[in-house]
Amino acid sequence: MIKKIKKFFSLIISLVVLLFSAGMIISLLDFFDVIDLPEIISLKHYLIETDEVLLVSGDDSLVENSIRDKVIVVDTKDTTEYDYESIYGEEYLESLKNLNNNNNNGNVDEEFNEVDETTAVIAAREFYYNQLPDEAQQMYIALYNNKEQLRTGLFTVDFGLQFNDVLNSEGGEQIIADAFQLSINALSFDNPEIFYINPVKMFLLTEITSYPNGKTEYRVTIGANNGESYLSPDFYNKEMVDAEIDKLRDLRGRMIEETKNLSTKEKIRYVHDYLVDTVSYDRTVSKDNIYNIYGALNNGVSVCEGYARAFKYILDGMEIPCIIAVGVGTNNAGESEDHAWNYVQIAGRWYAVDVTWDDPIILGDGEITDEIRYKYFLTGRDQFFNSHFEDGYIIGNSHQFKYPTINLVEY
Repeated sequence: MIKKIKKFFSLIISLVVLLFSAGMIISLLDFFDVIDLPEIISLKHYLIETDEVLLVSGDDSLVENSIRDKVIVVDTKDTTEYDYESIYGEEYLESLKNLNNNNNNGNVDEEFNEVDETTAVIAAREFYYNQLPDEAQQMYIALYNNKEQLRTGLFTVDFGLQFNDVLNSEGGEQIIADAFQLSINALSFDNPEIFYINPVKMFLLTEITSYPNGKTEYRVTIGANNGESYLSPDFYNKEMVDAEIDKLRDLRGRMIEETKNLSTKEKIRYVHDYLVDTVSYDRTVSKDNIYNIYGALNNGVSVCEGYARAFKYILDGMEIPCIIAVGVGTNNAGESEDHAWNYVQIAGRWYAVDVTWDDPIILGDGEITDEIRYKYFLTGRDQFFNSHFEDGYIIGNSHQFKYPTINLVEY
């Protein structure tokens, strides 16, 4: 009997040792990520440390703070009258058709065909994207693919462990921080219709998980901080954003319809004139949405970046290649300041347009001559670069974008 009891206890002890050993082996396998146990029974789960680190908010040091425009002071007043039937009247549209009689200085490329034009339109719409580093391109794509959800002002774009390898490398945090800044600004320059996001209120959040074996995992998200909406001023919810998007699309749609029988140059001048006649430059640089298309096209108040974005937004709808360029402008007082303007492509050649500087602030009475109104309209580099100096830095100086070569002479 005693032998049976001893044998029984020996068996129990052996089973306990076996179970303990098996548990240790399983725990070690889980610890070294060979297997993945449920958190409730995972020893690793109780040993790891997880922290949320707010890396950076969207910076718009160029977009919101630095751009200043040349103020042209003339002792004249625009007394031109237009016959507005919808946006512009038939008389004005007919006058545009006379533009084709002007000398184009041999700039038209006769070999430029519809296939080339389609490719050029696509390239212009992805101009900044195509020059981004890989990590910034990945963020750009994710933001663009979720642009409708971003209208809520609270949606979070979750990248999971997509940037884990980069963040585990030397200098990885700076690479990802720069990628975020570049992606959100490049997105807005390529897609001015995404006017409803305030970059300053959008944050890149990194969750860092440290394991006892020395392994570290980084999970990255982009979104709101502590539930605070990242929508631009005057927008409170998705329904409001949707309504304003539709309003701007209707405006652009009417322009497209009214200019459908015009040449490319005529369409560009039509948009140029519309902005000059309907948008006022905000000298206080204090009003809401003056840096986006909503301020220019809905409120009629903007600064140079708003003019440039609105110009691109409309030309994008007309399928005319157009990009926003940034750099430094030297005003008529010899002072230099950050500035934004546009480059447009006609028949394979690029020309410069600065709608802001073609929209002078007027003192006194009189008439604005065409020389003033179209001084920076479809100009070549021989004239334009006397006062405009492109630098290609849309945010800080971490990445410089290269612009297309502008034609030597005006169109």
